[in-house]
Amino acid sequence: MARISLLLSLLLFGALHANGEARDYNAPVTPVEKKAIGFVIRTLGDKPEASVLLYKGRLEVEGNKADQVHPLRWFEVILTNEKLKASMANLCRRTWMFSQFMKGMGGSFDLAVQRGNLSQAQLDDFAEKIGVDVTLLQPSFDEQNWKEFVSTAVANVPREGDHDRYDM
Repeated sequence: MARISLLLSLLLFGALHANGEARDYNAPVTPVEKKAIGFVIRTLGDKPEASVLLYKGRLEVEGNKADQVHPLRWFEVILTNEKLKASMANLCRRTWMFSQFMKGMGGSFDLAVQRGNLSQAQLDDFAEKIGVDVTLLQPSFDEQNWKEFVSTAVANVPREGDHDRYDM
């Protein structure tokens, strides 16, 4: 289990960590990047946990395709798509898998903070786009508690239709 944990953490941190340049929050997410983000979240949220390592190579490839996407934009892509909302909710319920995922994404958020690339204006815009009251996200954002930040966003994002039928 320790080997799987280390591999998943390295895979996700490597795949989701930009190489040198600050990610532009205002850059549009391309269709290729959206598809890559979708693959990562559907795989981690919907595939049996024991089989995720079978997707290691493809997760690396897809993660690299979305390497330059700002971390708030990553979650905007996820939390504005009904199927990805369900996959992300599934991932959040997978305690171990979610913790490993957030090690990588937490590194991406931390890097954005270090580079001065994570602002209140970006948070306000993000909250508006995903339909979550910014005051719910503010405490974990201010504390840089990224696991809690993502969990709060996922728990409070509006869902359309009979969303329980998608949840695994």
